[in-house]
Amino acid sequence: MFTKLVNENYIDWDEHKHTILYAYYITFKVTIKHNLFQLIYGLYPLMPLEYMLFLSNSYLDKNFSPTHVLISRMAKLEHLDEIC
Repeated sequence: MFTKLVNENYIDWDEHKHTILYAYYITFKVTIKHNLFQLIYGLYPLMPLEYMLFLSNSYLDKNFSPTHVLISRMAKLEHLDEIC
C-alpha cells in the first residue's frame, strides 16, 4: 500500500501510515473470520459515510455488535461533534 501512495523518494510515508493502518484493521481476515478492528474494540467499524448517513445497520452481525452498542457509539460521536 505504501508503494501506491507515497511519492518516488518515499519521504512522505508518514503522512499515509494512518490511512494504511485503518485499511488493514478493517479488512476482513479469513483465518480469524473477523477484522482486527472487531477483535480490538469489540465493535463493527463505522465507515465515514456510515457515520454521516446513519441509515440502517441491518447488514451487521447482530451477535457480534448489538444495535444498542452502535446507538451508544453514535451518541458519543455526536457529542464529540457538538464539543468541536
